[in-house]
Amino acid sequence: MNPTNKYLKSSIEEISNFFKNNTNPPEDMYANLLLELRVSNLLIPIVFDGEHISFPHIEVDDGTRLLPLFTNKEELRKYSGDFEFMANEIAYYIYLVKDFGFDGILIDLGSDEFCIEKPLLEKIETLPPMDTKGGLDSEKLKEIALSERNLPLKRFIENESNFNRFDELSRLLIDSVILNVVVSEEDLSGFSKNGIIDRNDADTFTLYTKKSGRNHYGAIYTDIDAVCKFHDTLDYFYYVQVTNKYNVFNFVLSNDFDGFVINPGTDDYYIPRQVILRILDPDLMDSDFAEATRYAFVIG
Repeated sequence: MNPTNKYLKSSIEEISNFFKNNTNPPEDMYANLLLELRVSNLLIPIVFDGEHISFPHIEVDDGTRLLPLFTNKEELRKYSGDFEFMANEIAYYIYLVKDFGFDGILIDLGSDEFCIEKPLLEKIETLPPMDTKGGLDSEKLKEIALSERNLPLKRFIENESNFNRFDELSRLLIDSVILNVVVSEEDLSGFSKNGIIDRNDADTFTLYTKKSGRNHYGAIYTDIDAVCKFHDTLDYFYYVQVTNKYNVFNFVLSNDFDGFVINPGTDDYYIPRQVILRILDPDLMDSDFAEATRYAFVIG
């Protein structure tokens, strides 16, 4: 994994600019920082000592001990090219801070360094991994994928007066069973059993995402018709999935996407990253869809 954490870096820069001007940043900037941190994958320098791994730390004059982390490989190399590194989610670093008695973390040491002390770090509501066992079987997931219509969500995004009504949209997203598309340059229908393709058999699924100018969005759909109207015009093989919202939303945010688009090519309703950041929560886990990312379905 080679994270960039561009949104986290932007959030840090906004706060740092206030400090440079001897002004306290607004509280909502810290709230946004914590939301970005919980979907970040930060690099940590490591030292191998035989079979053991140790983590270098920084100790300042007053005895404060900080764990240095980096937003990307370029920032780490600015500090030192001598270290190997690992990429981990913030939950791992919160554990290290507590377990080794550090006073906080220091992001991008030697560059735009930014300290987050332990009390603020502990306010982050970390995201646990989703249990991938159990849930609906592939036949039931296929039935849902091929029959779901999401009429309330569809009516909402078709109404121009609902542009930017993101509070209502968030509620609809949470309550809806939505779809996503995986694509392949190869025809995967040979792996199909009764229209069901198991990722374990055909390890070539790629989540379809959409670029718009310089921005990059995840793509979700209300129904099969919206999928076919767009993807029939493009040159690759495509298959539909029931969206595991917790996993797919987290994937898009962790990879620095700019948000989502609902029904690309037809309704083109764009959802900013900040909306998805706010609704990404363990409560979004739906155990029925624990294995939804494993199966894709042939349309027609």
